[in-house]
Amino acid sequence: YQRRVHGDYLYQGKMDNIEEILRALGEQRSRGSGGRGPRDNTKYYKILGIEKNATQEEINKAYIELSKKVKGNKDKVRELEEAFDVLSDPDKRKEYDNGPEEEKDGGDDMQNIFDLLQKQNRKKEKPRRPKMKPMQFALEASLDDIYKGEVVKMRVTRMRLCSGCKGKGCKPGAKASVCETCDGHKVVMKAVQIRPGMYAQTRAPCDDCKGTGMNMDEGDRCTVCKGEKIMEDKKEIDVKLNPGVPENHVYTFPGEGHEVPDADAGDVMFVVRQKPHPRFKRRKQDLILEQEISLEDALCGGKISIEHLCGKKTTIILEKGKIVKPNDILLIENLGMPEFPSTTAHGKLYLIMSVKSPSTMEEDKRTAMLKAIEAMNPKRTIPEDIKEKVVMKDFHPNQKNAREDGDIGSAEEHHEEHEHEHHQGGGIPCQAQQ
Repeated sequence: YQRRVHGDYLYQGKMDNIEEILRALGEQRSRGSGGRGPRDNTKYYKILGIEKNATQEEINKAYIELSKKVKGNKDKVRELEEAFDVLSDPDKRKEYDNGPEEEKDGGDDMQNIFDLLQKQNRKKEKPRRPKMKPMQFALEASLDDIYKGEVVKMRVTRMRLCSGCKGKGCKPGAKASVCETCDGHKVVMKAVQIRPGMYAQTRAPCDDCKGTGMNMDEGDRCTVCKGEKIMEDKKEIDVKLNPGVPENHVYTFPGEGHEVPDADAGDVMFVVRQKPHPRFKRRKQDLILEQEISLEDALCGGKISIEHLCGKKTTIILEKGKIVKPNDILLIENLGMPEFPSTTAHGKLYLIMSVKSPSTMEEDKRTAMLKAIEAMNPKRTIPEDIKEKVVMKDFHPNQKNAREDGDIGSAEEHHEEHEHEHHQGGGIPCQAQQ
């Protein structure tokens, strides 16, 4: 080995670490294989629980969900951040994905030496710039905005490089040097007395550089950031919602987060949160609406009009001859939320019907309705041998009665029980016109 290595590397003009390379090569050959075998480049994907073809939004969403679960576990947090740091950077991810799946077994020994030298050179390369952690915000949007795909304006407060000194901390043309006391870290370890005879170490701002990490004359400090290099910045970001976007969907804006010297700016992530709607309820891509109709329409059929989320009014035709009972459910196709991410199809609209009965009725109308009911039900009879007559009164929940003893519930409770029973019934098809 010495003869072959000596000849080749004299030509290259390098003789550094030959003994170390030969020793490593000897250990490799002693294991009975000239290669390192397969390399696992799916580990980081497994840590985040995603596929190798996952999008950047899926990576961010997985990181957010897992960071909540592993909070407090230092090893899991470190492992999760390492995987996110690689997969969130396109260049790092490409290098990670395109890494060699396996290396050649056996082969020429000099090729193995070259591989070892290249590995040493990579270790000496300048490390990649770190990237700031992403900022996460809740984007609260109304159901109307989600349906129509509106633009929501979000205000973000972040730390950015000073516009006056571009993150240098001193005026243009002034000279500044790294503080020798804190080595540019801005903080130092100091001993603090807890009680007589007992001290503890703590981190404190460096007194020599006043916590800036740089030494310079006071007159050379940047007048904008006072030598801090960064300053608070507020920005308004327009977030274009996709029609029908689901809750917890993440919109990512690369490089719009915190920024510090010698590091890449972090990302800003907005997580969609849907506000409650006064009339409509959403279940995935379907909509649910409680609709009140008159007793006349429930018995004889008719038309009802509803205002949809898009602002248009839709006419619903109740067929004659079909009686609508309280809590019946009408199903209307293609009047739900737009399908995400495709907006060509729509979900369903469910109408939960409630019938409004009149509080009073004129005698002639009562007589006519009674005749109609008797015609439908000839066997209906009214008992004539009534021995005792009672007078009914309207019930008011605030009255003092048996309800105080727990025997009678509120009218709302009775209504909820009644509604639950009728919800188990089937739906009634109907027609819609726009």
